[in-house]
Amino acid sequence: MQSHHRFAVEACARPFFPRSRGTPRQAAPFARVRAAAAALGVAFAALAAGITSAHAQSACDSPLAASGSVVRFLTQATFGPSKEDICALARMVEREGSEAEAFEAWIDQQLRMPATPLADHFDPDSGNYQHSLARRLAWFEAAVGAPDQLRQRLAFALSELFVVSEKDGTLSRRDGQVGLQRYYNMLLAHAFGDYRALIERVTFDPVMGHYLTVVRSQAAAGADGAQPDENYAREILQLMSIGLDLLRPNGQPRLDRAGNRIPTFDQNTILAFARAFTGLNYDLGEVDDNPCRGWAGRGTDFTRPMVLCERFHDQGEKRLLAESSSAAIVPAGQGAERDIRDALDNIAGHPNVAPFIARRLIERFVTSNPSPAYIRRVADAFGNSGGELGATVKAVLLDDEARSERIADRDYAGKMREPLLLVTGLWRAFDGALEGLDPRIARIEPFGQSPQASPSVFNFFQPEYQPAIDTSAVRLPAHIEDSGLYAPELQVMTELATIQTHNDLRVLIHGNAAQVPLALDDELAMLRRTPEELVSHLDQLLLAGTMSEALRAAVSTVIESPASASEWPLRQRLYDILYLIVTSPEFAVQR
Repeated sequence: MQSHHRFAVEACARPFFPRSRGTPRQAAPFARVRAAAAALGVAFAALAAGITSAHAQSACDSPLAASGSVVRFLTQATFGPSKEDICALARMVEREGSEAEAFEAWIDQQLRMPATPLADHFDPDSGNYQHSLARRLAWFEAAVGAPDQLRQRLAFALSELFVVSEKDGTLSRRDGQVGLQRYYNMLLAHAFGDYRALIERVTFDPVMGHYLTVVRSQAAAGADGAQPDENYAREILQLMSIGLDLLRPNGQPRLDRAGNRIPTFDQNTILAFARAFTGLNYDLGEVDDNPCRGWAGRGTDFTRPMVLCERFHDQGEKRLLAESSSAAIVPAGQGAERDIRDALDNIAGHPNVAPFIARRLIERFVTSNPSPAYIRRVADAFGNSGGELGATVKAVLLDDEARSERIADRDYAGKMREPLLLVTGLWRAFDGALEGLDPRIARIEPFGQSPQASPSVFNFFQPEYQPAIDTSAVRLPAHIEDSGLYAPELQVMTELATIQTHNDLRVLIHGNAAQVPLALDDELAMLRRTPEELVSHLDQLLLAGTMSEALRAAVSTVIESPASASEWPLRQRLYDILYLIVTSPEFAVQR
């Protein structure tokens, strides 16, 4: 008999192949959801601190009341510190008695928060480009305004690990854009859950099935017939789970007796996994319940998980990863469901998974160059929790290598901010308002990065990218590659992209009333009355109190420009100050 298994994306439970339909359509206007969620988030923080809302308001006049380490923690854990979040966390520090306990309590609160899904702004009568704008707007609204910031930030990191992209021709169209957003909401729903369960949902997702061409991959049909598609099999191993080389628990490569790296898999392994993944098809159940419907190429559906067609599944024995703690041999004749289950168990049981995922999450949240000991500690957290991503990211953020200011002061500490984080950091710091679909949101595209729009499955940048730039000024060898250091985000920040980014940041700041309005009344008042306080305020809010003397002098030069009695020149001066800071190397590097 042919099996017709439906795989739900909304349930976080571990069971395989539950028989339910996909995620319900999110139709509520996001502005109302955002306002309600923000109100709940602020109220929850106030209650957690044991204070009244009136006291909370008075305590939040300025981020200067918080330490730089509070701002730095929120820079790592969110899409950028907001004034409200800084003050709320500062109150938690006071209540808990230490920053370490407060940071852990903040993470625990975030882990308990429900997911804020991307809002449905799609107009069924609009074209492909408008659908792309609607999806991007929903992403920015959630990144800037959703209260579950840690989940949002982790889902973004996962979207750069389990990559799908609108740069694919089909996914750039209206149905594809809807599918991309549903895929992202799936990552949001399962961001804190079990890694093994997540790779199962990714495997059965029709957007991934299309993007990496595993959908309708079938068993070999003779010497001259169709062969199983190897694309997804290769990339789930190389990019999403174990990498190319065997690793020690601390992420360092294992070497053979000749000192060479040991490959994790070969072509035979790829083919074995490709055979295990045969028989997946779009769920066209609204037409009929035949899971093999449309196999010849007619009909797609990006709204429901894929189903299994036994007729096209390779039923033979498959030999998988021998290093895994799970069985390496998949017996013949057990069916598509069991084959895929065993294949994913085999991947998740490989010893590389813990250090591989640990390093990827450290790179996305804290530093491009973690020590082996840091990777080992996070990998242990992954393993001890049974692969729970929430516990893993908690270990990433609370580790001494993430929290130590002594380590943060080292020349190679931290990471470059991704272009999207430059924008969200600016908007969150000054309560940027993203209300309604403005086509000019497309201005984000020239930054070199847009959500779910990477040029390939390799994301916008590769983890081990080493730009050939002179680093002698920071007491490092002549080039980054000579020092063994990595700077992945610089792969997308080319000279041209940097110029475009700076130009667009200027437009977003100076033209913010027509783009995304920034709430700058407090800063204007400081500039008018106490400009020295403004410098300290912006230093703390945007740079966690680490502004260099050179940048402070440059900002002071702008402040000391000839005064004007008119409000508009004063506002323009504030825009110049903001532009100077957010285009500085100090803002570009997340310490």
